Amino acid sequence: MTTIEILLIAWAAGLVLERRGNQIIVHGIKPDSPSELLDLLRGHKPQLLALMTDSEASEPHSPHINEVEK
Repeated sequence: MTTIEILLIAWAAGLVLERRGNQIIVHGIKPDSPSELLDLLRGHKPQLLALMTDSEASEPHSPHINEVEK
């Protein structure tokens, strides 16, 4: 599974990911959110961080995804 596929799964579940330094803040978690989804995000944290711009360095509450090099 690619990092982009993981992001799409998270977004389809209604989650919004925000990078703050070396942390990923997950917004939109519901009590019935599957723990497997959070485990998936945790397991791919380094790859996700590599794609995400630090929200502290950009506009507040406006996470951006860097362009993926081909």
